[in-house]
Amino acid sequence: MTNNSRTHNSIRNSSMLFISSIVFLLGGYIVRIIFTRVFTTQIVGVEGLFADILSILSLTEMGFESAITFALYEPIAHGDIEKQKSVMQLCKKFYRIIAGVVFGAGMVVMLFLPYLIKDGEGVENLYVYYFLYLINSVFSYLLTYKRTLIDAHELIYINMIYTVAAFVLQDILQIILLLTMPSYLFYLLIGIAATLGKNYILSWKATSLYPYLKDKDIKPLSPEDRGGIIKNMRAMAYHKVGQVAVNNTDNLILSAFVGLTAVGMYSNYAIITTAVRNIIMRVFKGLSASIGNFRVTQSDDAVAKVYEMTFFLGGWITCVSSVCLYEMLSAFVGLSFGDKYVLDSTVVIVLCLNFMMGSMSDTTLIFRDSLGLFWHDRFKPVIESALNLVFSLIFVQFWGITGVFLGTLLSHLATGFWIEPYVVYKKGLNRGCFGYFARYSMYTGATFISATIVKLICDMLPDENYIVIICTRLPVCVLVPALVFLILFFRTKEFTGLKDIAYKLIKDRRSK
Repeated sequence: MTNNSRTHNSIRNSSMLFISSIVFLLGGYIVRIIFTRVFTTQIVGVEGLFADILSILSLTEMGFESAITFALYEPIAHGDIEKQKSVMQLCKKFYRIIAGVVFGAGMVVMLFLPYLIKDGEGVENLYVYYFLYLINSVFSYLLTYKRTLIDAHELIYINMIYTVAAFVLQDILQIILLLTMPSYLFYLLIGIAATLGKNYILSWKATSLYPYLKDKDIKPLSPEDRGGIIKNMRAMAYHKVGQVAVNNTDNLILSAFVGLTAVGMYSNYAIITTAVRNIIMRVFKGLSASIGNFRVTQSDDAVAKVYEMTFFLGGWITCVSSVCLYEMLSAFVGLSFGDKYVLDSTVVIVLCLNFMMGSMSDTTLIFRDSLGLFWHDRFKPVIESALNLVFSLIFVQFWGITGVFLGTLLSHLATGFWIEPYVVYKKGLNRGCFGYFARYSMYTGATFISATIVKLICDMLPDENYIVIICTRLPVCVLVPALVFLILFFRTKEFTGLKDIAYKLIKDRRSK
């Protein structure tokens, strides 16, 4: 594949992922508004708690998809159909095992629900709701393994088209249900139907694109290839454990030590911060297959150049997003869900710091996965999750909700903040990582400068109500950090490289 076609695939994938993220954000936001207005704060809390429990159960997947996708890059680059078939056969087998294990583990967890909820006595049909949540999670692993091949062929946008269609249909049906005959039971059943329908259509599409998936004559992988995949799966298992423990135990701690009301309050903030971060992540996720295939044929210098341009762009987007969330997050929550869901400003600051550091790391994580560097930092997530749990359990005793998220912040600073870039630079790009930390410091400094300027300007603007706050401050929150970043870095080689790519794409499009 030529660099030009690879660039076009990356842009097409990233564009579709960006569009889909906007759709997910808007759809989820509208559904959430209606959901919180229709149901009690306890049901809202149950929704957030069950989501985190099922995310923990997804540990069974252990990052298997990333290991399989990486294993497909080389046979795809060399046109080796037989090896692709062998890898996909292994993928199919593992996903069936995963679905069974998730169901079994989920049924065991059901026995301990009363111990995970501090004030859930008033929630009727709790076990029925949990069982339906579990079934939806199990079904998400069925008929879905074939989409991995589509992603590895740099056609992520195809998967997203069908995923977005299923998501929009699900949202429409759930909104109609909530507005006409509110029922949490039927709300969950609609989600299950959407999951099954989406997976079936994606399976059919993959088979139509790659008919060899229907072949029965499939050779087993060589011991060497199978061993390589298993090794990467073992490494990704550590990453998956850490990721889930860091990102999905906060609600469990809040539920056990503070109560379901706190879970409901935080969940409304999380739906916004997570959606924004997913938008950023999906933009760069569209590059992942291209990076993996690019690495097979290109030098370390070429890959390093792409990484540094991508990190610059990620820093720019993170700067704008972090400043917007810092100034606007509580206003959006108050307008959408009501004043009773607005958290203290100290909590919001810590949440925004967590968002900024997580978003800045996403580019590095995508390159780590695309370059197959799972093994080298396999113990990092375990240490980070352990520190996060210890810090959060201690700090929640003194500072409540703020303490939980402060623990997340400190655990990342102690581990992932420096280990992740070290692995990418040292093991993937074969060079030192001093330049990374210099760039990280400059991009973070630009974010704090922008936030200070925005705060000074916004304090002078009217604040009669949430609508006025959003309408008057949003343009400031977007334009100021965007301009600050541009002024500070427009002479850098990263900005120049991105500008040259943009000019080339525009020229190519005009010449067609």
